[in-house]
Amino acid sequence: MPHSPLLPVLAAGLATLGISQTLAPTVHAETVLAETVLAVPALRVSVQSLHVKQTPGGVEVTGRIVNTGQRALSYPAVACVFTDAAGAEVQHADGYLTAGPVAPGQAASFRAMSPASPHFAQITLRLREAGRTVTVQPLAPLAAGHLSAHLSASRRTTVW
Repeated sequence: MPHSPLLPVLAAGLATLGISQTLAPTVHAETVLAETVLAVPALRVSVQSLHVKQTPGGVEVTGRIVNTGQRALSYPAVACVFTDAAGAEVQHADGYLTAGPVAPGQAASFRAMSPASPHFAQITLRLREAGRTVTVQPLAPLAAGHLSAHLSASRRTTVW
């Protein structure tokens, strides 16, 4: 029985349609996602000051940051991370900005507390805004001596 050429042509057309419907939305979604990520302004701050003080309740870290990014920081989560000489995290202190929102170019103070007094070599500051990492440019050499010899200069940029 002779076969009609219409059947293979129809099958090939349906296969092509199925493949194009499967791949095209994925490629389009990846392109839109990449464009969205590239279009979002970077969240950045620089540290103006950082002070560590031993208190009866543990350790208090205070300081000041400047929003050097292109978007306002509404209510970022702040953490001060204490690391040892090998760079391992020994403790962290959760904190907050004392005022907000912080527009680009504006400065704000922060405060963090830790109930224990860790032995540490460096402190780095981490911020997150609405689940996104804020890049932190640390203070040029940190003033040592606020908590005896435990605090040393840190020039690393830390992201969380």
